[in-house]
Amino acid sequence: MSGRRRHQRYSTGGSQEGALRIRREVVVDGRGEDGTLAVTSDAPGIPDEILTLDLVADRASTSLMVQVLESRPVMKDGAVRHTLRLAVLEGFTRC
Repeated sequence: MSGRRRHQRYSTGGSQEGALRIRREVVVDGRGEDGTLAVTSDAPGIPDEILTLDLVADRASTSLMVQVLESRPVMKDGAVRHTLRLAVLEGFTRC
């Protein structure tokens, strides 16, 4: 066929590894006595998953590296939400 390529334009050289960042809005419900954070999300968390939590207040923002310890469904305002308990792994940076 005229104008057709004889070779593939794209190929992978074996297995690839990467990261996917999906932004979700959460509500921070509070901080536990053990230093964990409780947040409410539309999506469930996966235990042991490492996340970045960006906290924004006024004109300052703080980023925390957190790990999901627990995720459980709850009913809020007639909808299923998920309460996540997060452990803070790293300090914070202010922007």
